[in-house]
Amino acid sequence: MRQLLFGGTVTETPSPAGGRILIVGGGAIGLSIAHHLLDAGHEEVAVLEQAEIGSGTSSAGTGGIRQQFTSEINVRLVRDSIPEFLTLGERTGMPFEFRQHGYLFLADSEERLASLEKSAALQRTLGVECEIIAPDRIADVAPDVELDGVLGGSYSPQDGSAITQEAVAAWEAALRRSRVQIHEGVRVLDFRRSPSGRVVGVSTSAGSFDADTVIIAAGVWSRGLGRMLGLDIPVSPRSRQAFEILSEDVDLGTPLTVDLGTGAYVHPKSSRRVLIGGNDREVPESQRPALDPERIPSLLSAIARRFPKYAGIAPSRGWAGLREMTPDDHAIVGPTGVAGVWVATGFSGHGFMQAPAIGRILSELLLEGRSDTDLGPLRPERFAEQVSLHEGIRF
Repeated sequence: MRQLLFGGTVTETPSPAGGRILIVGGGAIGLSIAHHLLDAGHEEVAVLEQAEIGSGTSSAGTGGIRQQFTSEINVRLVRDSIPEFLTLGERTGMPFEFRQHGYLFLADSEERLASLEKSAALQRTLGVECEIIAPDRIADVAPDVELDGVLGGSYSPQDGSAITQEAVAAWEAALRRSRVQIHEGVRVLDFRRSPSGRVVGVSTSAGSFDADTVIIAAGVWSRGLGRMLGLDIPVSPRSRQAFEILSEDVDLGTPLTVDLGTGAYVHPKSSRRVLIGGNDREVPESQRPALDPERIPSLLSAIARRFPKYAGIAPSRGWAGLREMTPDDHAIVGPTGVAGVWVATGFSGHGFMQAPAIGRILSELLLEGRSDTDLGPLRPERFAEQVSLHEGIRF
């Protein structure tokens, strides 16, 4: 038996320290877990991906990395991920850049501004550089913003963005240089159990794989895998779309700016490319990502009002991807009620930005039985316990 410290309590687990670890899901979360296990010297790891590596949610991500949350666990996970993003390219020998251009959230009501002030105070206690700025300071930070109706904003110059696919490629390259196994085009059909009920492997479209621990990191497909085990993993797939507009006047020093009144955001990506989106949070559950043309006019109207320099520019292209949303907009991470099975899913749009920290923490828990970061708030059983987390900065 081995002791595991999780959620502030010590439990016993019969699994050996490490052992063979099977990760179901080859996106940013699954690869980061595998990469951190490798960094810790543990190569008895296999990653199973039903399609191609990085082809799910990670393929459509816009790459935002922000510490500005109202939830302490969300702040901590991104704060602790930033050091890895800053060095990922150098450490893997792959092209990767984290641009710290900042995030700016605009408040057009006293209620929104008060919420930003409260969250900024929390972020500062956690070591995040964040300030509440008045409209005149907003004009300095983001001169392209139309300030009519804006009461203030929350700004962190440490936030920024990267290209999700480059991070996935960097983690994948490091793994392929090791003895860690990556299997693409492999779909899990069932879980194999010992007489005691412990999961000891999976049956797949490519045969059986043995494991001491299985980690479900399959994004929107996690709920279906959980059902095979009698587990309710409450993630629901929601389509989200983004668009690119072209302009000859893009200031790359401008922060990614979010108008909380409408949810619309502007994200400068290059000297001619700007990403826009954000008015599609409240959409029905969907198994397929799809562009919704009916939402485009209201998005362009919101962009034109708050960012008039981009008024009248039609999108040059658009795309949609799936996010796995949970009832409280927080990830589901940790051991489940089925022996030998862990989950790391339900990141609700924040998986890429939290992936490095999640990989490190789970590696520590799996190999050492404890971590300095308490993932207890994200424990899978919180929903059955009717414990709900809250995240106030959503768009």
